[in-house]
Amino acid sequence: MSSIQQISAQNSSFIEFTTYVNDANPPQIISSDIILNSVGDRINSAMWASGDTTLTGSEMHTSSLQYASSGEYYLDVYRADPIADPTQVSQFSVAYGHFNGYGGTGLEGQSDKMTPTKAIYSQYAALLEDKRASDTDFKFDISGSTDSIYVVNIGRNQLKERADSGNWELHLSGSGAGEIIKFVDTMVGSGSNDLGDGPIDIVSGSIALGAAAGATYTSYGKFYPNHGVMVFDTVKVDSSVSSSATITQWSYDGGTDGYAPMTTPIKSGSLNLFNAVKGGNYFKARSTEHLHSRTYFCRIPSYAANHSSNPTYVNTTLDDGSFLHTSMVGNPKTYITTVGLYDDNNELLAVAKLSKPLLKSFSREALVRVRLEY
Repeated sequence: MSSIQQISAQNSSFIEFTTYVNDANPPQIISSDIILNSVGDRINSAMWASGDTTLTGSEMHTSSLQYASSGEYYLDVYRADPIADPTQVSQFSVAYGHFNGYGGTGLEGQSDKMTPTKAIYSQYAALLEDKRASDTDFKFDISGSTDSIYVVNIGRNQLKERADSGNWELHLSGSGAGEIIKFVDTMVGSGSNDLGDGPIDIVSGSIALGAAAGATYTSYGKFYPNHGVMVFDTVKVDSSVSSSATITQWSYDGGTDGYAPMTTPIKSGSLNLFNAVKGGNYFKARSTEHLHSRTYFCRIPSYAANHSSNPTYVNTTLDDGSFLHTSMVGNPKTYITTVGLYDDNNELLAVAKLSKPLLKSFSREALVRVRLEY
């Protein structure tokens, strides 16, 4: 945008302005008509419904109806029983995936290696992994090639633009008494305004104390802030909290391939993760939005915007452009009410209304500051 227009009824006046992009580091003191904030600001807010930043175990519920259907693939987590309260919306979802399709399923007619766990793994790998020519196995790389994953996926309604890196903390419990491990990402405590798009390593630690990392650390998974998704290495998580997803290589089609036959339908991968999250009794997160801004200093000099073609302003009977009121001769006055922002093709992009009309004449100049945020 390189021009602005002051508008009133049937009246317009274009004034060209210069543009200065302040990309200097450190920022410089500048003088210009248009100031572009290329870094922008971040607006943070609580992640969960009702304006809460933290969910406890008592606020984590699944739906028995979903467990009997799409629960083969994932489980939605609600703040209250969604059967008793149909107005509840999913806060986040949990899922289990395996590259080879291992794990239990209650669905009939499954083919070996073509199961819900295979679908979950493939879906998230296609969505999240940055595939390169050198990456031929189509697997997650969590400190090495990873076949088995747990997934925590924050609901889009809660997420807004993205999850705030370095400002989430998830506790998982194990099968033993008091076995809890706390997870954060490696951006915790960084205080940066732009924390990148990820993926970011998930490590043990807390928001209050930071990551328990040091020079080297164990990566339990990857965090994808733009998607609000945490992908954990199942083997590393299970070994840390003494839990166990069912990752047996079952035979579903009755073949004689040497796999253990699936005689009793089970689907414990997602359920194991949900129980670990619920038992951890703590999931804190917040969402963030990147707010860009441009400030336009619309300077109206004394000689500009002092005339109008409004019928109440000119003498339409004579049709010569003379003033309707002779008192205006030599000292015309107008009132600026609106500022329109146009692009180089004179296409209107944004309109700003003044709080009250601004008097303008040859003896008055004006400076209108317009702040555009997006």
